[in-house]
Amino acid sequence: MPLSLEHFKLLSAKAASLEMGTGGNPEITFQECADLLATVEYPVSVYARYWYAGQLNLWPTLVGLLVTAIAPKDLGLVPVFYRQIAELALRIARSEIRLTRAQKAYAIERTHWKRKYENILRETTSKLDEWDYELRVALKHWNEKNRANV
Repeated sequence: MPLSLEHFKLLSAKAASLEMGTGGNPEITFQECADLLATVEYPVSVYARYWYAGQLNLWPTLVGLLVTAIAPKDLGLVPVFYRQIAELALRIARSEIRLTRAQKAYAIERTHWKRKYENILRETTSKLDEWDYELRVALKHWNEKNRANV
């Protein structure tokens, strides 16, 4: 059986504790999911565990990784603004609700939503899409490798 994004729920302790089991060996195990995540970069692993395994306690870590990815490298101290944009991008992606310019400005505690903010938000959303793509590619390679071994 090929590994899918749905199998990442096995990484959650809650899901693993509710597994009844029918005897014998399960087709996909926790270890196989963990093995796959060990092959991807850390941000992609955190993204997969937050997004697909439902480990919501990784929110601050994921926001921090997004801020590191989008904030200019020459800043000594990263402004709170980048954290607000990262949190907004995650909320928008999670809910799939389109916000107006006024709602976006309110979410990051600004009076107006500027083009510069929209560009940073797009860059952040693009980074999330990139991590999702990398995860799906790793999943495809893992399945191809294990299908060849069977």
